[in-house]
Amino acid sequence: MITWPLFVEQFFNEKLIVQVLEVGVTVGFEVVIHLGEEEKFGIGMMVQRENVEEAIDMVMGEGEEKEKRKE
Repeated sequence: MITWPLFVEQFFNEKLIVQVLEVGVTVGFEVVIHLGEEEKFGIGMMVQRENVEEAIDMVMGEGEEKEKRKE
């Protein structure tokens, strides 16, 4: 599972999926952005194509971590 949190509880859900259950990888924001404050982050808010591609490779590709997520 690829997580892409934007607001509120999505960050808690991401932590559960990525850090606790260890069944997903993250792409996107690493800090909470409060509603109405998006402009402060400007272009940095955008997720780059390379980040999405890397996350997909981690989920779909070969490797020990992928096998661990499947268990």
